[in-house]
Amino acid sequence: MTTHAVVPSGVLIPVVVGFLFEVGQYFVQNQAELVMHTREHAIIVIRALVIAVPLGVTLGTVITYDDRLATVVLWLAGIMTIPSVALFALLLPSLGTGTPPVVMALILYTQLPVIRNTYVGLTGVDEAAVEAGRGLGMTRFQRLRQIQIPKALPVVMSGVRNAVVLLVGIAAIGEIVGAGGLGVPIFDGYRGSNSVEIVAATVALATLTLLIDYAFGVVEQLLRLRNGEDLQRSLGTRAVGALAAALPSRTTDHPDRTPNTRARQ
Repeated sequence: MTTHAVVPSGVLIPVVVGFLFEVGQYFVQNQAELVMHTREHAIIVIRALVIAVPLGVTLGTVITYDDRLATVVLWLAGIMTIPSVALFALLLPSLGTGTPPVVMALILYTQLPVIRNTYVGLTGVDEAAVEAGRGLGMTRFQRLRQIQIPKALPVVMSGVRNAVVLLVGIAAIGEIVGAGGLGVPIFDGYRGSNSVEIVAATVALATLTLLIDYAFGVVEQLLRLRNGEDLQRSLGTRAVGALAAALPSRTTDHPDRTPNTRARQ
């Protein structure tokens, strides 16, 4: 019969508190290094998004015109979501080590959520609105640009938001090919059996993920509000709205100008 030792709460609590103190101490002593790795991590993700989002939105828009093409493209985008370590290994012979294979892998991982949400958003626009545009004499491109894309943007942004959260985590694994970022202290802690370093780097990674997710969530909510949806505004959305209201509006004529000044102009 197997017995399990029970750690008394009076012993466990000091241990946990002591460990958390060590983590906080690590943050204080290594804040410059953590900030550097966080910046590297964010740059890797941004570099991937700058290429991946326009590519995914373009493909998602093109496949709305052909259902058979949509099936093929979405299937291929799904195949790209193979395990990250295997994808890095496939990219190493052609791209070498460092940042390039990680950025390429992140671009591929982004395609499925962005293409799928773009396709769903554009095909889910109210047909009556599209028909109204056709009745007004709009071309297919005009209907796409003025009716479908504005209505589909919140859905597209939701796909981008999901992709970004995924990419921040995958980018940490890129340290196995020398990409840098927050994966460096995580793997260093693993190699040195330093649980404090692992936990501190993981907290930094989770904080970065939550901040990015919240920022994209605010943008998504603003787009939904612009489309007339009735939503409970988040703190960030209210702050952006208050800031926009506080900014002076652009006018064609400056109120401080006198009639004589206008006449001279």
